[in-house]
Amino acid sequence: MSGRVAEESGRVSRSAPRAWVLAIVLWSAAQVALWWLPVGAAGGALAVGLAVACVVGAVLTVASLAPGHLGRVWWAVVVALGLLGLVWLTPHDETDPFAAMSVFFALLVVGTGVGAAIGARIEHAGHLLIVAYVSCIADLYSVFTPSAPSAHVAKSEALLSVVALPWPILGTRTFVPLLGIGDVVLTALYLAAARHLGLGVRKTVAAFALAYALTFGAVALLGQALPALPLLAVAFVAVHPAVWRLRPEDRRPALVGVVRADRRTSPLLARVRPGDLALITADHGNDPTFRGTDHT
Repeated sequence: MSGRVAEESGRVSRSAPRAWVLAIVLWSAAQVALWWLPVGAAGGALAVGLAVACVVGAVLTVASLAPGHLGRVWWAVVVALGLLGLVWLTPHDETDPFAAMSVFFALLVVGTGVGAAIGARIEHAGHLLIVAYVSCIADLYSVFTPSAPSAHVAKSEALLSVVALPWPILGTRTFVPLLGIGDVVLTALYLAAARHLGLGVRKTVAAFALAYALTFGAVALLGQALPALPLLAVAFVAVHPAVWRLRPEDRRPALVGVVRADRRTSPLLARVRPGDLALITADHGNDPTFRGTDHT
């Protein structure tokens, strides 16, 4: 069984890069095509719902095709980073199709590429339980704490325009940022890990589609920004029972790591005031695309 999974994973990894890039290009073209439709063709809740469905569909499609190793399409990441830098440095607004398509293309490339590269290197399904727990807590804190990164980005139109996937509202000439880069990265990570570990990509996509639908439904109902990662985490662990089986040798390090991280960060976060920005980083690099085990 494991041999067939590994063989299938290898075939997908070799064939996915071109399909991955093609999917990103096609979704980017669809984004601009909808922007060109006549003003007044639609509007209201239906247009917003269509925009949400398109963005979620794009993320799930592209993330499910993202390769665990970029191989010959490394140039796509270079182009993506260049486009993001160009958009950041040049004046633009929510009606600029070039800026919107550039950001959409770049965030899909970088987000799904990085997420898949990490997810393809997860060694055991139980490790995803730790990922789900940490990402859930981090996203809740980041969105609901006024001084946290997500809350800070939500208040800045300039930052939001380069870290969230934009999509046109049908019948208008306006692009609206709908989904953050963090959600894209984690979606690709889960899907790549599911493919790599033989957990089932199709049911993961179905579970994520439901999770995103519930998240955006709650956003529309409550009228405020909400974190998407908690429901993604719940959806993933709900459809993959193997995730709950954390290996005995991993349980103690995981528990100790979570407790130590909480004890170290709590005093720091208690000192953060509105307007402050707290950054936590490591003391060494860890390139997820590097084939070896050494730190980079």
